[in-house]
Amino acid sequence: MVQRIYKQQDLKLALFFNGQRGLKVLKSLRRKLNIKYVFLAKKNLDKKIIKEIAENYTVINSLKDPIIFEKIKEEKITLIISAGFPYIFDEKFFNKKNKIDILNLHGGPLPRYRGGSPLVWQKIEGKKKIGVSVIKANRYIDRGKLMGTNFFSIKDNDNIKDIHNKSEKLFCNLLWKVIQKYYLNRDIKIDNKKKFPAKYYFQRKPHNSLISLNNMGSKKISNFHKALMPLYDAPFLYFKKNKVSLLKIKTTNIKSNSKIGLVEKIKNNYYLNLKDKKLRLLKTSMNLKKINNQLLRSEIK
Repeated sequence: MVQRIYKQQDLKLALFFNGQRGLKVLKSLRRKLNIKYVFLAKKNLDKKIIKEIAENYTVINSLKDPIIFEKIKEEKITLIISAGFPYIFDEKFFNKKNKIDILNLHGGPLPRYRGGSPLVWQKIEGKKKIGVSVIKANRYIDRGKLMGTNFFSIKDNDNIKDIHNKSEKLFCNLLWKVIQKYYLNRDIKIDNKKKFPAKYYFQRKPHNSLISLNNMGSKKISNFHKALMPLYDAPFLYFKKNKVSLLKIKTTNIKSNSKIGLVEKIKNNYYLNLKDKKLRLLKTSMNLKKINNQLLRSEIK
């Protein structure tokens, strides 16, 4: 299918989002393109962003809301941008009658990081460079045409909040390049080579923050903690039937010489013995005095 080319003033956008990623995209495109309408997802909506939206907008509970196609038709929308939008575009958005290109901003290189929580997964896996993609959405999740991909470097100490902030800047830059190249017919160089091997990752839930003491050493737990904190549920273990969240931790070079999972106090500091080294516990959801000389486990006992 031949890509339709527009004059810049004729490209009319509708943006779908619910948080900072979409807001940053809105602000970056506001002076470049004609943004006709904004649809905000009620699910996980960051209400603080609403006061920064000058464009006409509607908060929607689902993509079945009839106002969506009413506004698309009324505003003569020619391109849809989905930026951190939690609802999946269904069949009616891709039939010939309603066919409008949907550019989706995905927080991972594709098809290497298909599925949910791609920024989190990349940090968990210890990647030094984090990738993001822009795809033309189709009926199949994360399987649309890859329009562009790019990477940014992170530091060992960068947590998920830092990664989100860096990714939002890159998303804005990459999206504008994609729009210029494919919709405004400008000579722009973009990397659109697929990144393999292809793999699907599940959307992470709170229970997935459980630490596996038998499989995770000091470095893996550190990456795990930074991939979740401070935006998501903290990594946790169990003391008997009680959940103990590790809110603040610090890696050490002290070799573990005690039983895995044992908490011990050394010179007024508390440490968790891992399979390789001791992890210093700075703050947990349970008073550290209560778990001193006790075993933390990856399962309820």
